[in-house]
Order: sequence, then structure tokens, then C-alpha cells
Amino acid sequence: MKKLSILFAAVAVVLFASCGKYTDGPGFSLRSKKSRVVGEWTVESAVQAGVDITSSITSGGTVNLTFTKDGVYTYAYDYTVFGQHLSGTLNGTWDFSDDKVTLDIKDGSGSTSSSKILRLTNKELWLEETDSNGSTYEVHYKAK
Repeated sequence: MKKLSILFAAVAVVLFASCGKYTDGPGFSLRSKKSRVVGEWTVESAVQAGVDITSSITSGGTVNLTFTKDGVYTYAYDYTVFGQHLSGTLNGTWDFSDDKVTLDIKDGSGSTSSSKILRLTNKELWLEETDSNGSTYEVHYKAK
């Protein structure tokens, strides 16, 4: 009987571990994907081809994302480039793709971009993004 309960526990762990949609997890969460993405996020790190590119994204300042439950997206930035202080806010809408593997963002001009979700917890959002040259990079956001 004891062996049977150990076998059942092992099967349950394998089944729950395989439930996750995202490459880097989590395998299982009691919170919905929407409730995990809603909130304020700040760039923690960014990597392209094994090279840290965080400073090229944040320019030594801050970049914050906000996703609301009603589908509104805000991108706020505040940094200095070549001695010029830049700050501003871009607004738009967001939604998941049908399979909830990508995050689709439509800016105020109607242009849409998609980012592959690699990890989504209530404290971490890891996205694979593509720049204007078609190169991919990974950005790790942390909850504010």
C-alpha cells in the first residue's frame, strides 16, 4: 500500500510539472495567467546572444510596464541618453494570444507587437522579444 501511494504521488508530480505552458515555468499555478500578468513591472535584466544588454534597454534609468485587468497597457520610461533626459508614457492595449503563449500589445497608433512568454509568475515576467532588425532578446521583468 505504501508503494502504491508513493507511485501515485510520483505520477501526480509528473502530471502537474507538465501542465505549464511556459518554457521557464511555473509548471503549475493556482492563479490565472491574467491575474499573474496584471500589475506593475520593471526591467530587471535583458540578454541577447548571451550578452547583457540591460543598459541599452533602460539607458541607465527606468522602464516600467503596467498591465491592467481591463486590457490597458502603459509603458513609462525615464532615462538619460547622450546627456539628454527623456521621459514619457506610451499607452495601448494588451491581450494574450489564443493559446496564451504570447503577449500581444497594440500601441496607440494601432501597431501590434507580440512577445513570447517564457516565465509568468506573480513576481516574474520573462519575455522573448524581437527588435526592428529581427534579432531576438530576452527581457526579465520583476513586479514592483
